[in-house]
Amino acid sequence: MEHVRVHDLRHSYASWLASDPNISLTTIRDMLRHSSLSMTNRYAHLNDKVKRQAAEDLGTQVKKMTQLVGSNSNVAQDEKPSNTKKP
Repeated sequence: MEHVRVHDLRHSYASWLASDPNISLTTIRDMLRHSSLSMTNRYAHLNDKVKRQAAEDLGTQVKKMTQLVGSNSNVAQDEKPSNTKKP
């Protein structure tokens, strides 16, 4: 391991942290003692799993809401009186 520098280890550690969807970039910034979040953002691409999971979660919520709205509109139609006069 002659060619390994401390900076390489630090970069590997940051990359490992960033690939964990449960660890925010703010936490990584604090752990690495970066002065700004922009310095930590170089690892953001490693955290694409979080974005993908957030999009999937949103899709699931939208689907549930759509199903709920659809089932409520069916109930509302069933509750209309059958002897409704047309104008």
